[in-house]
Amino acid sequence: MFYGSAFDFENLFTRFLALPLTFLVLLVYCIQYTKTSTLYFWKLAEMPPLRATLSQNPPLRDQAYSALKDAILSGRFAPGDHLVELEIAQSLGLSRSPVREAFRRLEQEGYLCVTRTGVVVQQISLKDIESVYYVRQRLEGMASALAAICATDEDIAQLRQSIKVMEVALKEKNQKKVVRAGNDFHALLYSVSDNKYLIDLLNVTYEKIRHFRTVNITVHDRGREAVEEHRAVVEAIARHDAVKADRYSQEHVQNSWAHTKRALEKSANEKN
Repeated sequence: MFYGSAFDFENLFTRFLALPLTFLVLLVYCIQYTKTSTLYFWKLAEMPPLRATLSQNPPLRDQAYSALKDAILSGRFAPGDHLVELEIAQSLGLSRSPVREAFRRLEQEGYLCVTRTGVVVQQISLKDIESVYYVRQRLEGMASALAAICATDEDIAQLRQSIKVMEVALKEKNQKKVVRAGNDFHALLYSVSDNKYLIDLLNVTYEKIRHFRTVNITVHDRGREAVEEHRAVVEAIARHDAVKADRYSQEHVQNSWAHTKRALEKSANEKN
């Protein structure tokens, strides 16, 4: 009986003695872990942001591409113009290599073509333009219908404000501002549709139309009609009427194409 009691007491004493030792080991581990973590976060805080080590300038080939594409879309380089690689490189302050890559990319997108006489800005036929407008008509109608479903009060206010900007540009008879306001309106309309894939398709299509944008909108004629057509689309969107928003938007593109066709045919007759 005594030995049994002594054994139990000794076992109990051993357990109580083990507890402080276990606690001490855990304490040492925690201190070491905290020290290591603190040093790591101090080092992390002292490191410069990763973005700061990256170049803020786009690659030279992209710079050449953007400059050339803008020159084509703005009409500085007209259809049929010959582009000389060395001259372009010198005017941009670049070597010929990034310009050559930009030429290749623009050729793939249909803005340039390579002939026996060199690189030429792609000619645009009436059929090409009609095809682009046909695609735009369907896509823009779809975007307007989606905008009527998705538009918030803030979206509608921004669309209405965009129309006011175009009206001011028309009163000032500032052709560049009118074109810019029209571009901004359509970009905003597309974004309100809230469909990334549709927006991407529309942006590509609208870029093609910029080839002849200055022919399509004149300060005293088509511009004023376009404003009223924009307004009809926006008011249908404000009423969340997807059917009418689609219809008015398609009618707007049809009218735009009819005006463009007449203007291009008139221009061709005057040249002949």
